[in-house]
Amino acid sequence: MDIVLGGFFKKKHQNLTKVDLDEFEKLLEVSDKVLTDYFVMKKPNLKLDTIGVVIKIKNFLEDH
Repeated sequence: MDIVLGGFFKKKHQNLTKVDLDEFEKLLEVSDKVLTDYFVMKKPNLKLDTIGVVIKIKNFLEDH
């Protein structure tokens, strides 16, 4: 997850709002297993779907 989240942050951090940054920080507390299942394995997670920065990360991953 370091590559996924780090890559997103490196490319997009200038464009993130204060809310995005707060959400991103909280996202770092989520287990790698949950995040890998969601971002890599594309398993649904209704809780993650409600976090705004998660949508930005998904869009970033789809574009790359």
